[in-house]
Amino acid sequence: MIGTIVNVIAIVAGSVIGGTLKRVMSERVSSTLFTAMGVAAMVLGINSAVQNMSNSSYRCSSLQVLP
Repeated sequence: MIGTIVNVIAIVAGSVIGGTLKRVMSERVSSTLFTAMGVAAMVLGINSAVQNMSNSSYRCSSLQVLP
């Protein structure tokens, strides 16, 4: 229960801080930050997929991974 309350407080605080900073941030900086977050999310996703490929039970005949 305490984790949920802390999570809600963190989300509200982050929203308030983000809304305040958005007003003083230029469009170029905002665009760069969104692009950087998108690239970071892609890298994390690809990294997770690659790390778990050997654990997958799905086998594709055209894409064999050699041990």
